[in-house]
Formats: sequence, structure tokens, C-alpha cells
Amino acid sequence: MAQLTLPIGCKLLIGAPARSFEKDKLLQLQAIVSAVPAIRAAYVPMMFAEGFFSPPKQVLFIVVDDAARASLSRIVQAIEERIRGFWPAGDWIDIFPAFNDSEILRDVAQTGCILHSRE
Repeated sequence: MAQLTLPIGCKLLIGAPARSFEKDKLLQLQAIVSAVPAIRAAYVPMMFAEGFFSPPKQVLFIVVDDAARASLSRIVQAIEERIRGFWPAGDWIDIFPAFNDSEILRDVAQTGCILHSRE
């Protein structure tokens, strides 16, 4: 998977999806993220970044422990590999990693789309 970096100042719209993923997909995603000790929380909000992804899409937003910053790419890669085992071919869920100091974490949490939390 290619990594997408959104530029500073990019307008990012975040909300709850009108129709979420199927329950079996949500349960499998929940099992994947809960098996990674470095993931403090995970959400599945709807996001839109004009010029980067359109139409709006539901993403897997993970909050990673600060101590795991150096391992972030390995964590995301491991999640991607496990998702490929059950996600339909030709479809994909983007993974949006963040840390506790992320400026958008509060907005994501307010969507109510919590999938997993260690708190």
C-alpha cells in the first residue's frame, strides 16, 4: 500500500458514516487492532479530503502509543496483511494512523465510531 501524506492545512471533513461496514468486517477489524498492543484506540469514521480521496470514504483510524512511533510502518504493514486475508478483492480500507497528540483525534472521537479502546 502506498502511504498518503496530507499536507498541512488540507481541509479534512470527518463524521459518522450513514451506513457503516458490515458487522462481520467490523468484528474482524476489531480483532486485528485489539491484537496489537501498541494500538490505544481505533475508529472507523467517514473522511473526505478534497483533492486526495473522493468520494468520502470510511477509514480505519488507529491511535498508536507514542513509544511505538519508530515501529509505525511495521504496525500498519501488519494490519494491512491481516486485512488482505478477508477484505474483498478490488476494495480496500485506508488506514489512517495517528498519535495521542494528533490535532484531529478529538474530531474523530466525537464521531462515536469507536471500534477499540484500551482506556
